[in-house]
Amino acid sequence: MEADMDLMEEILASVDWKSGIRPLGNLATEACFVQKEMPIIKRLSGNLSTSLLVTQSSWTSNLVDAGVISNLNDDTTMHALSELHLLFHTRQQQPGHRTLHHLYLDSQAYFSVNHILRPTIKLQKALEAALGHIHEDQDRAWQELCKVWHDFGFLWPQKIILDIM
Repeated sequence: MEADMDLMEEILASVDWKSGIRPLGNLATEACFVQKEMPIIKRLSGNLSTSLLVTQSSWTSNLVDAGVISNLNDDTTMHALSELHLLFHTRQQQPGHRTLHHLYLDSQAYFSVNHILRPTIKLQKALEAALGHIHEDQDRAWQELCKVWHDFGFLWPQKIILDIM
């Protein structure tokens, strides 16, 4: 069942749904993409779940706090996060403080955000500026790309589930 248009606009205005995931595991501060059309929010009913997760670093704890991980059964997300870990976190192998997360989620609705038209103009300009250094100074290009990923995120969402925690 779909929500009405006014309610969908109100929900989308209150949710940070155009943000990517930073390499640090939290949500980016800048919107990263433009949709082809307003996403349709589909209601769920009776979708309660609980899970226990143990994190051993601030990175994995940030992923739980940002709602990126709520269980370990989403193979697509886990694969993307493992690639993110290989790129940015392989040097930081020492385990940190272990945290037990007990998540109780009441999923109310979801919407897909995989009809992406293009990156935002601000993101496109930042990427072009960073990649402009690739031939003369690769270290600077990498640093600029890291700044882009910090501001706009490295991973973009495909589906957003609206939960009450």
